[in-house]
Amino acid sequence: MSPAGERRIVVVGAGMAAARLVEGLVARGLGPQVTVLGKEHHAPYNRILLSAVLEGTHDAGALTLRDPAWFAEHGVDLRLGVRVVEVDRGRRVVRTVDDTGAEAEVAFGRLVLATGLIPKLPPIRGVVDRKGHLHPKVHAFRTMADCRDLLAVLPDARRAVVVGGGLLGLQVARALAGRGLACEVVEGSEHLMSRQLSAPGGQALARDLRRLGTSVYTGSRAVRLTDEGLVLDNGFTLSTDLVILTAGGRPAMALARDAGLTVRRGVVVDSPSPRSTTPRSTRSATVPSSSTPRVWRGPPASSHRPGSRRACWPRSSPGRSAPTAARAASPGSAPPTSTWPCSASRRR
Repeated sequence: MSPAGERRIVVVGAGMAAARLVEGLVARGLGPQVTVLGKEHHAPYNRILLSAVLEGTHDAGALTLRDPAWFAEHGVDLRLGVRVVEVDRGRRVVRTVDDTGAEAEVAFGRLVLATGLIPKLPPIRGVVDRKGHLHPKVHAFRTMADCRDLLAVLPDARRAVVVGGGLLGLQVARALAGRGLACEVVEGSEHLMSRQLSAPGGQALARDLRRLGTSVYTGSRAVRLTDEGLVLDNGFTLSTDLVILTAGGRPAMALARDAGLTVRRGVVVDSPSPRSTTPRSTRSATVPSSSTPRVWRGPPASSHRPGSRRACWPRSSPGRSAPTAARAASPGSAPPTSTWPCSASRRR
């Protein structure tokens, strides 16, 4: 590998945590050594505000965290619309494919997996056809492209069902109601936002939503999509023009698994530092050296705040410059000693 390749820091993913990481690298003067590979065609954006774009209170461009001009100004090689299909740890290259099918290889000294989550697909019959395509009525809501696809069909829709009563589901339901659609929310748990609220809090929220015209079905699961509507396990059929899936996500671990990393619910790591990840997320996970892995039991990085908190790069250790401290360790060698600008608490 060339000296340039040995210094190259390749970030797979161009989401919020990746953007935070690159900001830190640029602040340390490492921008020209960084390549960012994002499968979306949009520069890193604030995914949390996608429902505001759906509602019409924010323009899509206002969500951009750093535009392509910022990356170019700081020497960062930003490549959008490319998908990483393979990590070759032996050769230290990643193989990419773009929308035209053109393949390329990118050498790395350090590789950061900031691949985030992929939406969960609830086990609802009729949602996916035999070719693996979503039913025309069904929409995921995770990316800017998802949001634009949903906006495109709203003029012809009158009724919508949101599957998932978490924070995202309620944001989407509010946005659709604001657009004039009759909206219903289906949540399998006994109350809304069950991960954030107690039962009384969730029940109070449901009452408020009903007063605002949004129907709520808790303790119920959608089981089948038919021409008549979405069938629930309690026997109800909800007539609808749209079904929006907001039932959470799961770590995008395929690259890590195929690269030979130890994967359970997430990547098993050898350190709680920002070189690693938690058992629930592959966000901001650096491909580790060959040291014995341990499971990091800190708080999950499946949301933006902890993901960004770990999206840091080591400050230089005493007597070393930042570029030296960030140098890739050779296979089988110990990683460079560094101090980290962010911290995480351990739970045993």
